[in-house]
Amino acid sequence: MDIQRLSSGTIPWHVHRRPYLAIVLEGSYEELGDQGRCAIQAGDAVLHLPFERHGNHVSRRGVRIVNVPLSIADALRLQSMRTDDPERVVDAISRGCSVSDALAGDRPSLPALADDEADVLALSLVNGADIEFDAFAASCNLSRRTLRRRFQHLYGTSAAKFRARARARRAWRAILTTPAPLAAIACDLGFADQAHMNRAVLALTGETPSRWRRDMSD
Repeated sequence: MDIQRLSSGTIPWHVHRRPYLAIVLEGSYEELGDQGRCAIQAGDAVLHLPFERHGNHVSRRGVRIVNVPLSIADALRLQSMRTDDPERVVDAISRGCSVSDALAGDRPSLPALADDEADVLALSLVNGADIEFDAFAASCNLSRRTLRRRFQHLYGTSAAKFRARARARRAWRAILTTPAPLAAIACDLGFADQAHMNRAVLALTGETPSRWRRDMSD
């Protein structure tokens, strides 16, 4: 574990290749990333899966965080949580308690924000909704250009690229957590074929789906 102190300001978009849990001891910040836009405050234990992309806006007071490294297997079993006593959770983990046991009895963290049409679109894409961008913009009484500009401003990428990344992340997770054949996963997630999924997962993680399957079974 390591303690991180962040001063007020903006942290540019970045990618973490290793999973970890960020336990917030003091302060607050806004995180925008592959899971949408979230308001994080003291007491939140924020799960970050590997290859997750996000940026942060830290509040005026700054923030103090304990980052707990996780194995991929553990990260895939956990979710972001909220606790009334983050110091207790950190102390339990430092004494050898597993993260899941340290958070037992606490409650899931608040869902991602949906204060803006771009947030609603991001959450829909994270969850795999089949969105037609022109129709979505029209349903919000926005032009596609305005929606595109809002999304790019908040999430630092286009909605089309965000959707492709979200689908690759769902594929990676399914490859590691289900016994389904790779071709079936590709079909279920709407890839053109297994080769299309292979390229997407390789671009996201640096490894092929078959390599991930072998590594997790070892």
